[in-house]
Amino acid sequence: MADEQATSAAEQYVNSLRALCERSKTCYLHCGEHYKALARFLEKQSPLNTQIGYRIVFHHVIIHTHYVNGDTPRFDRFDGTQDPDTSMSHVPATEANMAQFVFLRGFVGAKWLATLGTHYRIDPEFLRRHLDFLQPTSFNDLPPLPTTWRTAGRLRLTTVCVRETPLTSSEVQARRLDELQRTKRFQQQLGSTGTYGATIIRTYSVLSELHVALGQDISFHVKKKKSGGWTVIVWSDCGRPLHQLQGAPWCTKGPTNLDCRPIIQHVNKLALNTVEAIIATADPIDDRHSFGFQNASHLPNVYGSSLDARIMKLDALYGLSELFALSAASENQFVNTMQQLISETAQLSFDQEQRAQESLRYFKTVLDARILRIREMLAFLQLRGGPNWPQATDPADQAVVEAQMMDLCGNLEHLLERASGLTASCLEGITTIVNISALNESKTARQQAQNLNRLSILAFFFLPLSFTTSAFGMNVRELGVEDGAHLRTMIGVTIIFLVVSIGLCFWHTLSLCVIRTKRTFTN
Repeated sequence: MADEQATSAAEQYVNSLRALCERSKTCYLHCGEHYKALARFLEKQSPLNTQIGYRIVFHHVIIHTHYVNGDTPRFDRFDGTQDPDTSMSHVPATEANMAQFVFLRGFVGAKWLATLGTHYRIDPEFLRRHLDFLQPTSFNDLPPLPTTWRTAGRLRLTTVCVRETPLTSSEVQARRLDELQRTKRFQQQLGSTGTYGATIIRTYSVLSELHVALGQDISFHVKKKKSGGWTVIVWSDCGRPLHQLQGAPWCTKGPTNLDCRPIIQHVNKLALNTVEAIIATADPIDDRHSFGFQNASHLPNVYGSSLDARIMKLDALYGLSELFALSAASENQFVNTMQQLISETAQLSFDQEQRAQESLRYFKTVLDARILRIREMLAFLQLRGGPNWPQATDPADQAVVEAQMMDLCGNLEHLLERASGLTASCLEGITTIVNISALNESKTARQQAQNLNRLSILAFFFLPLSFTTSAFGMNVRELGVEDGAHLRTMIGVTIIFLVVSIGLCFWHTLSLCVIRTKRTFTN
């Protein structure tokens, strides 16, 4: 009976969304046309792909339940083979003095989303924003204004990967031209035939012959209950290992393995601790394909290990600070990688100017996109959530929260300054290359002009000589000279023609000499 009620409630959730979609812009100020793609997706209710290659258990829904009174936290973990209605019926509802963290990893099917949306009364706008790649056309409403919806936000996670087989320079240029189309095709395929827990890729950037950058999102939504408890929904794009993706944008003819660089976060005295505090058992991973796994996917299993367990139950923004720290660490590694690549590009030889100029333009475009996301995260932190967010009330706890927020804002401001400096370096490098190219072209033109001038001078000497030798070589009898005088006549005529030619050739110089001589005598 409970399952039937849950099912009917999930259907009611989808039906409410469908009713919103029927609100046309011709009749309503707040229409629902931008929810049609999400409604079609939730109505499918089709089972996700569970074929061979995905049989290793992967928990794509992990729920942490923390009790303010100090009771032992509860952890619930579910994979895509489990029925969502039955699974969620065993999860306690959010009550007073309770904080729940609901983590979604990778791609989540329609039935699970509808069930979770019903259980936690999730605003469909949160689902629409995270699944924005399902919309066939963009309404250009994202990213939104900072204060339009303070209970939800989005973070960028960037993973730097190294290709198993390097590309050639021509292949790099070709991949950069169609990387956007490749990513869109992958997202469309994921939306129609996706596997539960499959990793979602937002951006795919070919940085060099070896380096690739994958852009992903972490979305969160805070819901405060009137009873006093609160829930935060965290949906991360990081899911299953990359080698399990079908039609990944970096694959052309057959699979291409990417070695994901781990996101490094400093932990005090980590080397002295032999055992890491694990909140929940990690998912089993095939060691043969460990190179394609993103360590950020482990975050839900160890979430809160670096935070004060008591304060994170009271303050939602403090409870989310680990997400911001992970995002900042990933962006820092990306900025460091870009700095290295820009330095290497600036050192290319002059015969590779065109390649260097194209790479710097590409780097600037990629960095500009990252700067926008960093500013978006910084603006959210500066608002400190909102008045409806669960907040710590004790002054000592508030001081801890404020110190954490100041650290995060300082790190993001540092990243923003560095990324802006790198874009300036790209512009400076492009300008330098253009100036060097113009200077080289000027030198080449000057050299060609000098060569032409030398050729003209030689012509003034050899044309008269060629004319006289040709004329006197015809042995014309009408010249009326003896054989001995024939050579003297030719030499005399040649000298006359040479004098006239030299005068014409250096007419400007001779004129200046005459003018200077006149001025000298006059003075």
